[in-house]
Amino acid sequence: MKRYFLPLLALVALASCNTDKKDPISQDEIEANIMGKWKIYTTNNIPVPTNECAVYTFEKGGTGTQTMSSQSDPVTGKDIWFVRKPMSYKITNNTLSTWWDHSSTDIEWLSTILDINADSMMMDQSRIFVNKQPQFDVPVSTWKRVTVDYAESIIGLWEGVSSVEGGYGDENHRWLFNPDGTYTYLNPTKDGGWEASPNTLNEYAVDGDFLACRWKADASSKMNREWWDIEMQGDSIMLWTGIRTNADGSFYTSSFKLRRVSPTRKEIEKYIVGKWITESTDNTPMLTNAKSVHTFLPNGIVEYTIASAGEHGGEWYNQLSLSYNLYGNFLVESGKDAYGNTIEPYRSHFNAINEKTMSVLSVVGKRMGDITLRRVSDDINYAEDIIGTWEGIASSNGEYGDYHHRWQYATDGSYQYMNWENDEWVPVATNKGQYMVDGNWMACRWTNTEGGMDYEWWDISIKNDTMRWDALRADATGKTFRAWFTMKRVKK
Repeated sequence: MKRYFLPLLALVALASCNTDKKDPISQDEIEANIMGKWKIYTTNNIPVPTNECAVYTFEKGGTGTQTMSSQSDPVTGKDIWFVRKPMSYKITNNTLSTWWDHSSTDIEWLSTILDINADSMMMDQSRIFVNKQPQFDVPVSTWKRVTVDYAESIIGLWEGVSSVEGGYGDENHRWLFNPDGTYTYLNPTKDGGWEASPNTLNEYAVDGDFLACRWKADASSKMNREWWDIEMQGDSIMLWTGIRTNADGSFYTSSFKLRRVSPTRKEIEKYIVGKWITESTDNTPMLTNAKSVHTFLPNGIVEYTIASAGEHGGEWYNQLSLSYNLYGNFLVESGKDAYGNTIEPYRSHFNAINEKTMSVLSVVGKRMGDITLRRVSDDINYAEDIIGTWEGIASSNGEYGDYHHRWQYATDGSYQYMNWENDEWVPVATNKGQYMVDGNWMACRWTNTEGGMDYEWWDISIKNDTMRWDALRADATGKTFRAWFTMKRVKK
């Protein structure tokens, strides 16, 4: 029989385990200790190279998962990329049997557990069966319990600090890890910035303290892989180490040190609760009509306000309740509108956050790119202050009317637009105006003569009995300009 030195099963162990024969360990003792994550450590008292490692997670009810990455697996003849792949297991006396769920090949691993405790596990020489036929013998192996799981902690942007025998590339790079198992590898630019490498199919897997990566230089290239044991030092430093094999069979260790560039989840949670309005995209001021307001509540609800033309009369969400979740430093806002459509304002990485501003890299949603949002002070919310009748007193050249009008705002979100006719103020009957105010941002819409809807958007401020509207607009050529109105409250 061949000896299976492991990719497919990657058995974890400690070199310190005692190999002396002793009474078989009981099933009760195995069941009391086996729950949790285990990673291969040695076979025949020889350290297992990191590229041959795997992580097994044993759960209650005879189920579990396996994570590993291997090229040219001897059983299937294919590359292996198992990311918490479901498996089943059974313990009978001191015999452990595992098999892989939803696999096209019937693969079973039958082993004898010699010793187990809270930290380590030793297995006697075991055997792999393929379609019920014995195929490989696995050497005596030791396993090490993994008590951490960095699957969420790694999410975010990291920058290399130093490296030793780093393998592919060096420390002069950045890595952006997404929660969907993909990552972006960034190269430095001549002007001191960063740009995504041309690599394709960048994927990673973290299970416990084990990291596997794979990528292609381009679509036609062969797949590259790297494997690392990782360690987090606090929230801001990550260490990668890997046991590698020289051509003569000797070992060496490669390593990386990285620092976190993006804020941690703890930092985000400290500041995120409150009302925020979008200010710029890719360092370019955002047009007022493109803005949105996001009010993050402590209970995982975000109230989303936006207005734009489109299907079903356009987007008109006045503090629409959605849910938000943080995965490391990755934000997901999602929910349904009144028509059952999925709303996803942002799926984004946090670049920075403090008491006044937040910066996110939006990768999925209505707006893509680097988005900057400004906190709206808790004492600024003009939704009630605007209610009543206002009369224009001055304006820039607005695209809809001028300041010689009145606006009467009702509590139900409707408003009346009034003209001065025959020495009196006359409501425009066909207007059917609607408005909403969230913080210091207002959106209006009304029916036009063609039966469609026209929209306007303003940043507003109200002081005493004076209201000012300001907006950044763009003309047909894309040139931006400022529009404004001032008006006074009409008192009875």
